[in-house]
Amino acid sequence: MASCSNCGEDKITVEQIKRGSLECKDCLNEKIKKRSAEFRAKNDARHARKEAQAKASRTSHEEAYSGSCKNGCGKVVHGEYVCADCRMKNREKAFSLQRGETEIYRAQIGKPEDKVFKQIVVTEADSVELDNVTWIWKNKIPVGTATWCLGQPNNGKSLMTIDIVACVTTGRDFPDGSKNEMPPSKVLMYCGEDSPEKVVLPRLKAAGADTSKVSFFNRKSFRTFAGDNEPEKRPLNLTQDLDDLIEFSKAHPEYKMIVADPITGIFGSKNINKNEEANPVLEHLIDFCEETGIAFLGVLHVPKRTTNSAIEKIAGGSAVGGSAKSAFMLSRDPDSADIHDHMLTMVKWNYASSAEGLKYKTVSASVDWKGRKIDTAKIEWGEVVGTVADDVLVAQNSKTEARDRQQDKCDAFLKTYLINGPQKSTDVYDTAKAQGFGNSTVKRSVINIKAHHVDGRKYGKQGWYMSMTENPFDEPIVKERVMSVGVGEGL
Repeated sequence: MASCSNCGEDKITVEQIKRGSLECKDCLNEKIKKRSAEFRAKNDARHARKEAQAKASRTSHEEAYSGSCKNGCGKVVHGEYVCADCRMKNREKAFSLQRGETEIYRAQIGKPEDKVFKQIVVTEADSVELDNVTWIWKNKIPVGTATWCLGQPNNGKSLMTIDIVACVTTGRDFPDGSKNEMPPSKVLMYCGEDSPEKVVLPRLKAAGADTSKVSFFNRKSFRTFAGDNEPEKRPLNLTQDLDDLIEFSKAHPEYKMIVADPITGIFGSKNINKNEEANPVLEHLIDFCEETGIAFLGVLHVPKRTTNSAIEKIAGGSAVGGSAKSAFMLSRDPDSADIHDHMLTMVKWNYASSAEGLKYKTVSASVDWKGRKIDTAKIEWGEVVGTVADDVLVAQNSKTEARDRQQDKCDAFLKTYLINGPQKSTDVYDTAKAQGFGNSTVKRSVINIKAHHVDGRKYGKQGWYMSMTENPFDEPIVKERVMSVGVGEGL
């Protein structure tokens, strides 16, 4: 250890000295924090100056204005764009109340010339009309809000959305026996990770969907034309497109669901992991769902952290989990060793009267397309279960802990077995098997205890060995290389 050139404490490691660093990690971290704070302060000051300049520019332009009121009443104004009467009318229109609303506060804030007013409005409870929750899938997917479908890869998340779309487009009942109360309806799908022609459409047909009622958003669906410039073409972006989709929904009420698989690609430049960025987008999404009556089904991958709380498995910041009124998790069936056996279990069920789940299996399927056989996959449904997602995580984590304990035991066994020198790999595997350890567990133990697989043929022996040292025998035997030389040829 060496002394830090800044604080004087013996905190500099040999590795830091080799890199030429003369300051300890604590001092370096403090310096980075200080520079970051200075940068943020400068950035904030620059933005404040720009806003002040823009405000001053607007004020000077308005003060210099002389002409007709820009609200269209015909009065001549000086030093302002809108006359006092029109300004009052605009204010009253902006502050007008909807049925059941009551104004409890109004006041002007700041300087009078800024013309800024604030209002607080509440809705009286007695004015609210009671209504039942309407469902796409009873107790799973409510109408007019967002539902999340989450899970690790290889648990059939995309297949699940396709099977749900098949029920929505055909009007058939759902696999848990829930009656489909909706007529056959249209669905919009954004499939950011799968090819429509190679994956999505074959799966839809295998699931029995009415594909005439399915439309795909692609990477160029949203287009903007400005004059003679090249049109801008881009995929769905929730930060820009929800208002346009509201107008679309008014013109096409037959669309009852939007599927986004996954949602991480549709937040534009906003970071889904930061609540302050994701929350405004999610609030706008919920407003969109409530206004249009559309059910939004979004697919999320889950973070790798270990937890027994399924709500913590919803990717992104806490705003993502809080925004949905329903969420379900897809996972391996903890009671089955078959990798194709899965479970759908509820994570959130704010509106539901039941939190039952379902077992299902992912199976191979094929569809005929213009005389050709297209291989694909589909879901085969199993029994209804009373398990919720938290129960599945507890079972999975218990198995992981048991596997970890078994691995620790195998590590200790192998270290003891090799303490007296190298052993034939076949003998190690046979002895380990008698102790209840599989070959893959033994191979992991070789890595864990830093043992070695040694090719015995290099030392004149037969087969492979396991050893605690890299060169457990004498020096490797180097076979002489025999060269055949033809008559008259030089060496």
